[in-house]
Amino acid sequence: MVRDAFFGLVLLGLTGWNANAAEMRSLEEYMALPSDLQEPSYLFVRCAGLYWALTAYFGESGLGAEAHLNMSEAAILLNEAAILMRITKGGDTNHIEAGTRADAKRIATIYHERMRDNYALTGQAFYEDSLIKSDLLLCKPIAANPVGFMLEQPSE
Repeated sequence: MVRDAFFGLVLLGLTGWNANAAEMRSLEEYMALPSDLQEPSYLFVRCAGLYWALTAYFGESGLGAEAHLNMSEAAILLNEAAILMRITKGGDTNHIEAGTRADAKRIATIYHERMRDNYALTGQAFYEDSLIKSDLLLCKPIAANPVGFMLEQPSE
């Protein structure tokens, strides 16, 4: 009986089952939600996480030095924009900064794991992944003009 329970746990670990896991929705789906269900800084944190995941997964050698630097700088800028948005709501600045960075790191981990899983299953990190492709298309204009995009966001 103990042996059966052990093998059951091993099988669950191998299949990646997680009772608390929720599938990441695309940013396009997120933006279609009513504005009262959106947190304005989330887009910035999510895009920062995506860019950090791409730089971590592909590295400078995979992206090229210039693209790697641009993506890294965009991730930092997006994360800082999210911090500023959250600070304007009030609260302890240090706590907000640490929380925002932790959020972006967790999102980067989710994207990175997704790319690793995609590669293991298909041989492609994201070229066949509609969520990552869709999110990249949505993040590009946000990263190109974060201040302009911040100004377009509804205030709470």
